[in-house]
Amino acid sequence: MDNGGLDALWEEIARLRSEVGSLRLQLAALQGSQTPLAEPIGSPESVTDSTPHPSGRLGRRAAVAAAVAAGGLLAACGRPSKAATAPSHSTAAPQLLIPSGTLTDQMQFGEPLNAQANSPALGSSVTWKRYREWTSPGGTSQLLSLIFEAQGPGAFPWPLYIQLVSATTGVGNATGTYVRLYNEESGWGASYHTDLFHIGSGTSIGVNVELTRTDSPKDLPGSSFPSLPTQPAGRAIGLNILNTEHSQVSGDQAINIQANGPSQSWDTAVNIEPQNSGTDAVAVAGSWVNGVHLMGSGASGLTVDGNFTKGITLTNNDIQLSSGSRVYFDTKGEVYIQYNSTNSQLEFVYTPRGVSGYIDVLSATPHEL
Repeated sequence: MDNGGLDALWEEIARLRSEVGSLRLQLAALQGSQTPLAEPIGSPESVTDSTPHPSGRLGRRAAVAAAVAAGGLLAACGRPSKAATAPSHSTAAPQLLIPSGTLTDQMQFGEPLNAQANSPALGSSVTWKRYREWTSPGGTSQLLSLIFEAQGPGAFPWPLYIQLVSATTGVGNATGTYVRLYNEESGWGASYHTDLFHIGSGTSIGVNVELTRTDSPKDLPGSSFPSLPTQPAGRAIGLNILNTEHSQVSGDQAINIQANGPSQSWDTAVNIEPQNSGTDAVAVAGSWVNGVHLMGSGASGLTVDGNFTKGITLTNNDIQLSSGSRVYFDTKGEVYIQYNSTNSQLEFVYTPRGVSGYIDVLSATPHEL
């Protein structure tokens, strides 16, 4: 049989399998099912369909028969794998290959290891579960893997796209992605993790948030609710970190910035770019032992280079210095005041000459300066 005959046979197999799926859906509808499920084809001992199929034996036989027929015809004709023979950077249109098994919306691999691993009540259209206990260290496991490569000018690769349009009210809450992580042992766990490899001359960002804010839905591009009335201002937050009411102890660090060493550090740990303007660049509320705690070493703990009316404003607050600490009055660091605890004197110093004057704070008789 020539290639033309093989292609025609391949297309006929795809059509037959499509008709089988359509017939099973019709049968499920006739039997009153609201969520018809297709059963997996392949290794029944390794895959468990948690929801009984409404079509019962007939549905399984029809699906298996279609799969066996497709596999047998392909084997008899010697159909090569298009994915294996295609060049690595082919410009041809992608080929639609018939999958080896039918996708089901309820699949379970293995058995739960503990009760806490069970998922909450979900209304998911598709739910896949996998349970596996590691007996030796090493190796990773995945439930879903996406691998995508895009090259060339003007490429906008989006391996995973999630769109959520929400108009919740009252106690309603919307989240585009929800992760529930149970970290029960001594290893570290992360709800979100990325290995970021910066190689080119562009900008690499681990997490990027772009906010578009408007009080009128009709001003949002692609809004599904253009007729909604103007809403109250509300709040728009780029990053929110909450220690919930279920916690019994405080968290350690809400934001932790690490470095492996001086040559693997950060030029700027936190950067606020100059085009920003608002009320507070950093706002600290609540009850703290230290509102801002600067540790480590360097040339300056706090540098104010901007053009402010007042460099530091202390409202009903004090400044405390240790004995020997200095307050400088020039950029060269030659004129300063310090308290000398050895003689209980507040000293006025001009470095080229030494102590120019002092006040004996323990003097029995206060006097005018």
